Amino acid sequence: MADASPPSIGSGSRHAEVLDLSRPNAARVFGALLGGKDAYNSDRYIADKLLANNSFRVAVAEARAFKLRAVEHLVGNHGVTQIVELGCGYPNEPTVHAVACRQNRIARTLYIDHDPLVAVHARALLSGANSVFVDADLIDTTDTVERIAEVMDASSPMVVCLSGTAEFLPDAPAIVAALISRLPADTWLLVTHTAADLCVRDIDSAVTTLAAAGISYCPRDRDQVEEMLAPLRLLEPGLVTADLWRPDLEVGNPENGSGVWLKPTVCSYAAVGQLAWCSQAPRPGCSAVDPTSDRGLHPSSRKGV
Repeated sequence: MADASPPSIGSGSRHAEVLDLSRPNAARVFGALLGGKDAYNSDRYIADKLLANNSFRVAVAEARAFKLRAVEHLVGNHGVTQIVELGCGYPNEPTVHAVACRQNRIARTLYIDHDPLVAVHARALLSGANSVFVDADLIDTTDTVERIAEVMDASSPMVVCLSGTAEFLPDAPAIVAALISRLPADTWLLVTHTAADLCVRDIDSAVTTLAAAGISYCPRDRDQVEEMLAPLRLLEPGLVTADLWRPDLEVGNPENGSGVWLKPTVCSYAAVGQLAWCSQAPRPGCSAVDPTSDRGLHPSSRKGV
């Protein structure tokens, strides 16, 4: 557990707000849910209540497991060498850049967050030869994309991760649409989103717990998530619950003898897709994308979980 005194906020942060450690912080609460130690008593109290909610606890854990599997797949199988994590939160092991570098030692990761305490930890623990942290607020999509462009090479394959983040955005569909409109063609987008239409009672209970702590959290149903992903060509198996996206069967839960996994419903949707601007209104210098080409893409895989 973190100590009682807050770390100093360095001059690199663009925030001058007063830090009140008696109030739960979303990044610390969710870091604690994932096993992190950087939580104060106020955060731990909320995290413990959420950990007792099995559906929500599993949803958060499976969303992160999916993110790491998807990064590993894109770097190992699609030549992606640049990863951007939006709303990275507190560092947890294994880190995204460690997973990426296991597949390709030249892979680079850019972590972005606007929480001042996250920035302190991220600059110390997520900056190195293959990774860097920058302070930016995702709500300002123009600034966010400019910050990405300062670090990443738009001519090389890139994946932008929006995992465990969209639920905190005041208008996630509009923000995702704005991001998509500004990102380079053929960028991959990795998305998870807590479901509003699965295990509804448990998810509503988690939302109520967070709201009582002053943390706004907005799950969305499958149709809403599907609509956000409409501009993307999705990799198989399309939009599914996080546990069903290319699971590691050797590490997964045992079957009951009839091919059914012995695990609860995972209340988190997940998908990986690639921006498909070229297939409709080509940008300058952008060649057409053949939706039937053997690129691992599945343009009609959005139906059914």
